[in-house]
Amino acid sequence: MTVRVARRPLWFYSSFAGSVTTGPLSTFLAIYVLKQGYSVVYYSLIVSQASLATILAALVWGALMDRGYRRSLFLIVSYAGILLSVVAMYASRNIVLIGSAYVGLNFFSAASAPAANLLVMQSWKRQEWSSVYGYYLFLGSMGGVVGLVLSA
Repeated sequence: MTVRVARRPLWFYSSFAGSVTTGPLSTFLAIYVLKQGYSVVYYSLIVSQASLATILAALVWGALMDRGYRRSLFLIVSYAGILLSVVAMYASRNIVLIGSAYVGLNFFSAASAPAANLLVMQSWKRQEWSSVYGYYLFLGSMGGVVGLVLSA
């Protein structure tokens, strides 16, 4: 089964752009924390808090999506929140603020996956879902690779 090439909505490519930005961030954060003289334990605490934020965000975003708001709005909110978090990480020199921005980034990034799932289901026929969503994930993976290459 092949994926339709023509007429993909603009939101479909958001996975690539978002992953270019977020792909290398955890590596940068680990290097930054260690370079500032903090231990791996401190980095682990930041990542643990980010994981907890992702779990809680899934509940929040899921409840909001169940209310019937436009699914594309959640992609916009997700990537806008990611952008603000990345800018906050860049602008801050305080490790606590950088860690907090990383937690915020994970909170907002949790909104994109379920929104994309639902948008795929609304935009394509049932028999195309797996191939279309697979291509969407492929774009995200390629974005992560591009992000890592550009940051090297």
